[in-house]
Amino acid sequence: MKLVPWVPREQMADLHKDLNHLFDNFFTVKLPQRFSMHFSPSIEVSEDKKSYTVKAEIPGVSSKDIEVSFKNNVLTVSGEKKQEKEEKKKNTHYKEIQYGSFFRSIPLEMEVDKAHIKSKRDNGTLTLTLPKKNPSRGKTVKIKVQ
Repeated sequence: MKLVPWVPREQMADLHKDLNHLFDNFFTVKLPQRFSMHFSPSIEVSEDKKSYTVKAEIPGVSSKDIEVSFKNNVLTVSGEKKQEKEEKKKNTHYKEIQYGSFFRSIPLEMEVDKAHIKSKRDNGTLTLTLPKKNPSRGKTVKIKVQ
């Protein structure tokens, strides 16, 4: 086995180079591409005897960029949050605002009266009210055991 002389100055130079590289690249780290391509609005679904209520948080999205559809007892909310394009060169240090298209589908158990679905937007929240077609359908029937 051959012995190699230890030269602390070389190892310290390597450590110094590695630390410089770490700090040089610290502020240039880019977030993964998925943050800028897709986002998913938060959804809340509640139910009472007469209807379903669905709330979706969609701030910063114009009403014309939101599409709501109902088919086969599945409510679908989709749309696109468009990013404002700026020509000025800016150094972005941190970016959490998400842009892109979104798509949420919510299956519902009971049939819905499609003709009376209502929607309302208020402060970035979309509220959909979906009246049940036959609210008495879910009644419990007691059966006498013999």
